[in-house]
Amino acid sequence: MAKRKYDIFISYRRDGGINSAVALHSTLLQMNYRAFLDVNNLQSGKFDEALYDVIDHCTDFLLVLSPHALDRCADKEDWVRKEVERALQMNKNIIPIICDGGDVKALFTDAVPEDMKELLRYNVLKADVVQLQAMTALLRTNLRSRPAAAPQKQLLWVLIGALLCAALAFGGYQLHRHLNTFPRSDREKNLVEEVISAQMFNLTAFDLAQAEYLKALNKAEAYVAGNTNDTRAALSSEMNLHMELIHQQLENIRPISADLMDRVSASPIPAADLSAQPEYIRSTTETMFENLMYLENFLIDDETTLKSDKIQWIRIYREMALLENDMMFYALNASLISVEEKALITLKTDILPTLTTVYSKHQPWQNNEAELKGYEKSLLNQYEKQTDALQSLSEQSARILAHEKELQQLRIDTKADMLKQKQEEYLKLKNELAEKKNTYYQANKPRVTDDADLLWGKALRFLKLSMPEAAIECFTMYTMVETDPDLRLCGENASRFVQYMPQTHITGGVIVALFEEGKAQQPGLEIGDIIYSVNGKDIFTFEDYIAAKDGNNTSSLAIMRFTPAGYELMKTELDPSCGLIGLYSLNESPAE
Repeated sequence: MAKRKYDIFISYRRDGGINSAVALHSTLLQMNYRAFLDVNNLQSGKFDEALYDVIDHCTDFLLVLSPHALDRCADKEDWVRKEVERALQMNKNIIPIICDGGDVKALFTDAVPEDMKELLRYNVLKADVVQLQAMTALLRTNLRSRPAAAPQKQLLWVLIGALLCAALAFGGYQLHRHLNTFPRSDREKNLVEEVISAQMFNLTAFDLAQAEYLKALNKAEAYVAGNTNDTRAALSSEMNLHMELIHQQLENIRPISADLMDRVSASPIPAADLSAQPEYIRSTTETMFENLMYLENFLIDDETTLKSDKIQWIRIYREMALLENDMMFYALNASLISVEEKALITLKTDILPTLTTVYSKHQPWQNNEAELKGYEKSLLNQYEKQTDALQSLSEQSARILAHEKELQQLRIDTKADMLKQKQEEYLKLKNELAEKKNTYYQANKPRVTDDADLLWGKALRFLKLSMPEAAIECFTMYTMVETDPDLRLCGENASRFVQYMPQTHITGGVIVALFEEGKAQQPGLEIGDIIYSVNGKDIFTFEDYIAAKDGNNTSSLAIMRFTPAGYELMKTELDPSCGLIGLYSLNESPAE
């Protein structure tokens, strides 16, 4: 027996890619392409030789790139690597397909051999929005293969001629009709009922999920259009509820049992169509969930997308959902095209009308393959139009987002220019101030000809101008000019006070210079102590000190005293019965 010829070879990674590969294979078969998938088509014989033989004789090589599909290609014995290398070696028309909308470059890690990175030069098709069945229509422009012509059914015509002859001779027309009808026996009728039951179970789950999806889209559109009083929080809560219900229906979708598939394979019912149905329904339902996630988490609140574009986006989702309903009906019709119409009366009159979204009365039941192909072509054309519209919207949103990024960068650049200008102005003012301070210092720096009072005054003015080094220089010169040892001590402590300002954060006060003769000296005070607070009030001048005192009553003083190791902050009480205190200011009066 001659080997069956395949035009298309589908390569995939079983972990993560089998569902997409099976759905793609099923769709290609429905479109009359001769496509090979190892789980369905590989028969007996040596595994490697059989695969290589199919690759060698095929025209197109489809590589399903599921997440991490190429991670194990570092192993020379890895079958995905072997298949790709064989296709490259035989110069096949290679079409990489990403079925989750990912980035093709992210798949080509360092583990991928260099010869396989040749695939980066190929035209990669993505299926993030378009379902596999619609994407196959887009594949047509990239495939070199062409669908097989409809079966000629020459043998069938011979049989019909023979039966007509028999009918003319023996009145066997009724026998001919009986022999060419499926199902005939009770066993075949039961098989058809099981096939319908298995498909309707999954269609019911899809129908319920689709109903929740459409409700969520309607709510989202009303909110975006401003036709509802719902708050954003209320919309978010309702959207999440619909997503949860859709996810529950995902759990209800179940594969066709192996036993049923075995019995279908021996019947006229297309086994590939039946096998692919659960995964196709699952993929479509997952897309509904992902679309709502996109609306809820990005599109509704996206400030870069116009309100009209958001509404159009949601409406395209709705139109595509309704087209998916028609596609589900088409897939059911295709899987049962070989079943006699009378055997489907219950399905068409009683069961299908109970599905509110998948089935509508305007959907005709196609009774032959030619009608079914025309229906499929119409569906794919509609789906391509909606896909193109959504792609156009996506590109427009991308352009708006890029423009917004440019504006944001312009704002950043403008702020940077303004900041640079401010910095330059600040530096200019800083230099001017430094120059003025230097000019003032040159005119007022301490000189040995200055007397003690003049040096003390110069020091206070330097402090007021934030020139601590010059102030310390004046206080130091003061200790050299002053003859009174107590006042020299005051000069030394004033100099140390300025040195410790950054550490103590005390910027003013009065310094104890002398005590009244013949009177008791204030306990707890010494010459050179700095009083910086009286009764909890900071003081800077002698006037502040007098105003803060509690008349002739006892007052609380906060003092700073210098020691060989540094300084101490202390508290003491001012006794009004003791003698007066002579004080020097360590800061000029604000009035000066």
